[in-house]
Amino acid sequence: MVSFVIITTLVVLANSWHVLAAWFMQPEGTYFTGIAHYFADYFLYTSLMAQKGWIVTHHLFTNESLAPTWIYWLYTMLGKFGNPFLIYNVSVVVFSILLLFLWWKMIKLIFPKQLVLQYIAFLFVATGSGFAGSEFWFSPLPALNRLGGVPHQIFQTILLLSVILLFTYESATGKKLSLVDKAKLWSGKPYGYIAILMAGVSFLAATANPIQMLLLSIAITITSPRSIIYLLPAVFGAIITNIEFARDPILAAAKVWENSQNVSVNLWQYILALGPIAVLIPFGIKQYTKDITPIRKILLFYSGLSLVMFFSPLPKLMGTSPVRWLSPAAYTIFPILATFGLTRLSSQLLSDRRKVDYFVKVILLMIYVVITIPSLFHQIQSRMSAPRDLLYVPKEVIQSLRNLPGTGVVLTDPITPYDVVVPVFTGRKTFTGHPIHTLYPDVKEALRNKYFSGGMTSEDQQKFITDHNIATIYEP
Repeated sequence: MVSFVIITTLVVLANSWHVLAAWFMQPEGTYFTGIAHYFADYFLYTSLMAQKGWIVTHHLFTNESLAPTWIYWLYTMLGKFGNPFLIYNVSVVVFSILLLFLWWKMIKLIFPKQLVLQYIAFLFVATGSGFAGSEFWFSPLPALNRLGGVPHQIFQTILLLSVILLFTYESATGKKLSLVDKAKLWSGKPYGYIAILMAGVSFLAATANPIQMLLLSIAITITSPRSIIYLLPAVFGAIITNIEFARDPILAAAKVWENSQNVSVNLWQYILALGPIAVLIPFGIKQYTKDITPIRKILLFYSGLSLVMFFSPLPKLMGTSPVRWLSPAAYTIFPILATFGLTRLSSQLLSDRRKVDYFVKVILLMIYVVITIPSLFHQIQSRMSAPRDLLYVPKEVIQSLRNLPGTGVVLTDPITPYDVVVPVFTGRKTFTGHPIHTLYPDVKEALRNKYFSGGMTSEDQQKFITDHNIATIYEP
């Protein structure tokens, strides 16, 4: 357990180091916003938290009058705990620890009573990364991408792993019972609680990530067809989520933008992004499938489907991005296979004698660590790129924003970057601020520049303000 705590602490610290390091260097007279990832997305999510609503949130990065959405319900829940910047980063840490704990529980099920292999597998799960510079967009292969700085993305993985663990418990507890017999246990019995919990978590996982829950549902159904009854709520969750994306103009625009991103990764590039564990994986396949348990089956089918879909033309034909078919949850099988592979390789290299075998394992792990550390440093360094004037906002700017009179849309001078923070500090709409969650962002940016550069007559300026419901002009 000590090794688990050490690895978890180091990985979680590395995952949030860019925020902590920026906090330590905060200049006097500034407000620290704690940007955890791409700044526009970060202020979007913190603005959702700042609304402090109940389930639904309003679109504040575009001036149009749009109906609120429930898609970001997690952020409305988190927003109730206080300062959005603080709670956002605290939630990243808490969710990261919970995610690593679920991976640890899963590893213990796969390697029962094999403490050394449990720690090796956990090390691979927590730190496994590709060679420095081999990452691709939205890839779960770098360790710090599997955790990341976005609470709802970590929460998605937590839900998917929870479904797998609940399924494993259900299959072990009730595998000899018929559905009728199982139904009789639903009142006041632990088995009944697990079944109900599995249905509820499946629903939430489908609303959080319908595509991954689809793959996982197929894998569970293949492994245990009778378990499909617990996955029916996931169908409902996926349906209402897709309806919401089709109904909401902002969400629909975001989906179109994502699908337009070019993701061209061949198998060799994927192997490089997988990193040193890719060398060990082939040696572990035979041992993994030799005594295959329900949890091994589900990981095999789930991860296999994920990989096949990613490399196939089907995602594009279905109107989705290939990266949506990858997930940190589906990644789990690779470090597991690598652990089996390391065991097999170490026993073959020199001898089956225990002391020599242990020595070879240590040597192989040292090689792994030496190769992986530069990649982890590269991941940390690449995150330390937040715009300084948004990371450290002068306190007088914060005060002037909070004191803006009236309500309605705020138009900010393009000479400053403060359009992105307006919704967080004022609760009001901003005319510009996000390349996707602002509808027609290029058109609006051009209009804003024209307004402040003197390219409009006074009549044109008044018409511009009226047509776009602009209530306040902010020029610090």
